[in-house]
Amino acid sequence: MAYVKMVTDSAADIPRALREELDIQVLPFPIAMGYKEYEDGYDFTPEEFYGMLLSAPQIPTHAQLNPYVFEQCFEQAYDNGYTHLIYTSINSKGSATHQNAVQAREEFYEEHPEARENFQITIIDSHNYTMTYGWAVVQGAKMAAVGTDPDKVVAYIQDWLDHVRVLFAPLDLRFAKKSGRVSAAAAFVGDALGLKPIMTFENGESKILSKVRGEKNIIPAIMERCRKTRQAASPYMVIKADNAPMADALIRACEEEFGAPADMVYPIGGVIAWIFKPLGWGNWQAAVASITGLVAKENIVGTLGILYGGGDGTVYQNIGAAFTGISGFSFLVFNLLCAPCFAAIGAIKREMNNRKWTWFAIGYQCGFAYLISLMINQFGGLFTGSVNVIGLIFALAALALMVYMLVRPYKEATKLNATV
Repeated sequence: MAYVKMVTDSAADIPRALREELDIQVLPFPIAMGYKEYEDGYDFTPEEFYGMLLSAPQIPTHAQLNPYVFEQCFEQAYDNGYTHLIYTSINSKGSATHQNAVQAREEFYEEHPEARENFQITIIDSHNYTMTYGWAVVQGAKMAAVGTDPDKVVAYIQDWLDHVRVLFAPLDLRFAKKSGRVSAAAAFVGDALGLKPIMTFENGESKILSKVRGEKNIIPAIMERCRKTRQAASPYMVIKADNAPMADALIRACEEEFGAPADMVYPIGGVIAWIFKPLGWGNWQAAVASITGLVAKENIVGTLGILYGGGDGTVYQNIGAAFTGISGFSFLVFNLLCAPCFAAIGAIKREMNNRKWTWFAIGYQCGFAYLISLMINQFGGLFTGSVNVIGLIFALAALALMVYMLVRPYKEATKLNATV
C-alpha cells in the first residue's frame, strides 16, 4: 500500500489549519527584514507581515531553500516509512529552490541506493506562486488521504498547474520597484498617471495583460478577463492583501459573475516617525536623518548612508526602495525649508537678541516646511490615485490658509507702543 507524504514550501500560502489537518509538510523560507530573520508562515501572520512590510526601510528578501533542508526532509520521510514523497515547489524561474530539491534527491539516492525501489520522490515545478499551487497541494493531500494512487495524485497536480490562471493588479508599484521587477522610471510614470497593470504569470514569468487608469477600473477589467478565460463550474479563489475594501468589492463581483462563492478566500502571504507619516516618509531612518540635519545639513547624507548601508542592495538602491518619487521630493523639500543648522540658529539668536523670537523663527520655518511637504505628498497622492482623505483635507486647509495670508488686506498700524 502506498504511503504518501505531501510537501511544499511556505510560498504556497497554505493556511496553517489546512496543513495541520492534512499533514502537509511546509518548508519555511527564511525572510530577512532589516536586521532580523523570520521563518515565513510560522513567525508571523499575513496581516502582521503587511504591517512589517510597510514599515520596512527596504523590501524583505528571502533566501532559497538549500539542498540540506531537502535532504533532512527526505531522510525523515524515508525513516518514517513513507513510500512516496511529492514536493511541489515555488516557481523555478523566481527561485533556485526547485533545482536544490532536484540536487538533494540525487544526493539522497546516492546515500541510500536501496531507496530507489521503495521510496519514490517526485518534484513538481509549479511555475507559479502562492495558493495557485498551494490549492493543488491541498487537493492532492485529500486524494492521498483516501488512498488514491500516487501517480494519479501527481497527474492531478500537474494538470491543475497546466490550466490554472492567476490575475492580479498591484495597486502600488513601490514594492515592484523595490524588488527590481519594475524600473524606477516605469514606477514613477505609472504612479504619476494613475496606471494600474493587470498582470498574470505565463510559463513562470510575470506578464502585463493590460493597463487601466485608476483603482475603480481594476475589478471590471479583471472580471472581463475571467469571462473570456474561465471554464464554467471550475473552482476559483480570491487572494487578498491588506486592502480590505478592494478585496470585499472583488469578492462581491466574483459572486455576482459566477453565481457561487469563492472556493477559498485567503491572505497572500520609531517614537517620532509617525509625525512624518503624512509627509510620505514616516520611517525612523528618515526621521533620524532629518534631526541630525539640525547639526549640519550635510549630516543628512551621511546618516542616510549609515542607516541604509545594510542589506543586499547598495546604499542608493536601498534609499530608492524606501521612497517613492513623491515622498522623496517631500523629504528633500522639508529639509531644504526647515530650521537651519545649529550654527545658523546661533546667529539668529545673536542678531535677534531675544529667545522668544528665536524659537518663533525656528518653529515658523519647521511649520512652513511641514505644510509644504504635506501638500506635496497629499496632492501628489491625489494625482497618482493614492488618496488619504484626512491628509488631503489638512493639505487643502493649509493651502487655503497660505492663500488667505497672501491676499488678505493690509492694515497700517495707527498706534505705536514702546517700552523704555
